[in-house]
Amino acid sequence: MRRPAVVLAVVPALVLALVGTGTAATQPDPGVEHVHAPAGAIFYTNTAGGDFPYAGFAALFDASRTNADGTRSNRLLMSYKTATDAVGTGGTRVKQSANEGTTWTDFTSPDGTTGMVNVIRLADAAGTVVAIDYEPTAVTAPPGAANQFRRWILTPTGWANGGLATFSFSEPLSWARVEQAPILLGDGKTILVTLYGAYASGTTFVVVARSTDGGANWTEASRVVTGGGFNEASIVETSHGQLVVGLRKQASGSIDLYVSRSTNATGNGPWSTPSIVSSASGAAPLLVKAANGAIVMGSGRNDNVLRFSMDGTGATWLHKQIPYVNYPTQSRTRGSSGYLGIAALASNRFLVVGDNCAPGWGCPAGDTGHQVGKQHALWKSMVEADTPQWGKVDLQTKFQRGEVAVLTPLTSYGQGRASLAAYGFDGDARADSSVVSSSRSVVVRLDRPYELTGLGVSAYLLGATDVRIETSLDGSSWTTPARATRVGILRPFATPVVARYLRLTDPNVSSVTDAGFLHELEVYTTTDGFENDYPGSAPVGNGVQSAQGVTVVNASDVAVAERLSSRFLRVRDTSSTAISRATWRHATSGAVTYEFKSRAVGTANQGLLFSLFGTTAAGAAATPYHLLLNASGQLFRYDWAAASWGSPLNATPLVANNWNSLKLVATTTSATLSANGSVVATFGPSQPAASFNGNQLASSGTVPVGDDWLIDDLAYTTP
Repeated sequence: MRRPAVVLAVVPALVLALVGTGTAATQPDPGVEHVHAPAGAIFYTNTAGGDFPYAGFAALFDASRTNADGTRSNRLLMSYKTATDAVGTGGTRVKQSANEGTTWTDFTSPDGTTGMVNVIRLADAAGTVVAIDYEPTAVTAPPGAANQFRRWILTPTGWANGGLATFSFSEPLSWARVEQAPILLGDGKTILVTLYGAYASGTTFVVVARSTDGGANWTEASRVVTGGGFNEASIVETSHGQLVVGLRKQASGSIDLYVSRSTNATGNGPWSTPSIVSSASGAAPLLVKAANGAIVMGSGRNDNVLRFSMDGTGATWLHKQIPYVNYPTQSRTRGSSGYLGIAALASNRFLVVGDNCAPGWGCPAGDTGHQVGKQHALWKSMVEADTPQWGKVDLQTKFQRGEVAVLTPLTSYGQGRASLAAYGFDGDARADSSVVSSSRSVVVRLDRPYELTGLGVSAYLLGATDVRIETSLDGSSWTTPARATRVGILRPFATPVVARYLRLTDPNVSSVTDAGFLHELEVYTTTDGFENDYPGSAPVGNGVQSAQGVTVVNASDVAVAERLSSRFLRVRDTSSTAISRATWRHATSGAVTYEFKSRAVGTANQGLLFSLFGTTAAGAAATPYHLLLNASGQLFRYDWAAASWGSPLNATPLVANNWNSLKLVATTTSATLSANGSVVATFGPSQPAASFNGNQLASSGTVPVGDDWLIDDLAYTTP
């Protein structure tokens, strides 16, 4: 069989393009942290008149449910205020979304006052969602009490009265507000939330309160700070099981942002002296943790600001992003309120919402010069925070496909929550989504052996000793990999370990039998599935040197492709004057295993080229192995001396529009090419090389247009 003449005609141009692309070998970067926070886009405008014209103080809660098969029944709840910003005015509206915020429909408000600011899901059998008002009944239902707040239970169609949430303080109380985003600790029973207010003595406070009965009764657990102008606050659990609180401080002429930390995970304190993060943008700090361990802290005025603790410790806040700006020339602290709603939708994705104008005071009649305008509207932005672990296995998709399994019998925990295997891979690290066995040990079987570089483990442990990690190829013989220094949830291995089975165990002896355990597992390997790359952008990390015409895409955006994972690399050639290609540079080696999965999309494909780069003994650039998969499913090896592709290597063509696994095991003297697990051919290099230092994927040539290939599970490994 011969290749189509059109491909034979175009390849020499690519050959010329490839020769001389070598550079000095460089050590690949282990990955890069990157945050993508697109500018917020308005998605709702309140056109109502009368007493409720506003749309401000947006708040979010993710009420999505993980099913036993690993799929998610998506349900987001969003509230916003339509009345002027004044104590006890009400005017709260609620919307819900079943598609991660793409579209919204009206939903009932608990009472026209309670928003989605203080909402928690319990680890009980029903997965009860509880909402608590932020203003006491003394304001919402006078002559109520300053320490009692209305409590509501979410139903499929609305809200049921859940009675009162009563708070007990360490001193007589003058007034208090619940503020904001309660967290459920790993035991599945304890809820913590922050409040601010003033004691009867006049001393202002920010405290942490605790409830163990579903938010009906609360006790002041510790004081974060008293006095000093601190008020609005939010609490989050760190990647090491400690606690961090974000604090607003009202200073002269500014709204400052502070944080305080506690090593005591129970909420009892003590708390560190608050340290300043910013001398502006301190309004309504909100802290939310994703399943990859990263924490986002949103706040505002000035602007709407996101700050990230990528290792999830809360020690440093980098990658500052400003997704929305709208203020008048008259005042830097009017316009958008700076109050944000944030929900973690996946292991590395957040939905962020905010307002264009604060209700009442944000856009008064005399103000002008707003960047966006004076409409009473809400905006949203889908934000991604990627940690440096580029080789992440898409466990969620593989579990849904039946390729990943939990082999350990599971039990219930918390307040009667039945544990599901799917909870370990659902991108939801909240404590009501935990994998628990009576032995506090869980065995996971992956879809195949991987060269593992480490695990990301979000777990609740019953003591100070870290989780025990064991690996196995067969599920019978277990070894304990040597580990490098822990970074956040990442437990890296000192050297890569080949394994298919994982066993995670809480080594702390305890009489507790109903606590949560494994909230989320992430598996990192030398195989890059592009899960930590942003759609629409070129890949980063793993030695990426350059890319053109190559971007990462969501699997959901490629309707014809079977979903092997959530994201693919796409090599798409739309130019008659440039080749689409991505180049990776790696450390010098004398042997390489180069493998990936590929699939052609559409009917205009010519071919996909894949190459290994190296250097000669004299240090000159070389391409010792240069191969082609054409649209007819034939594989070829280029002979540089003869300037020819020769005959097809495979007698039976592959189906190029199906997924195919290609693997090249190469030394400087010979290589073996396999397709879908079967050896296709063994051959020598067509350019001499003393070592390897990189690889490349490319479209079929300069002139032809139409190549469109998907790539997944790309690996370049050395002995």
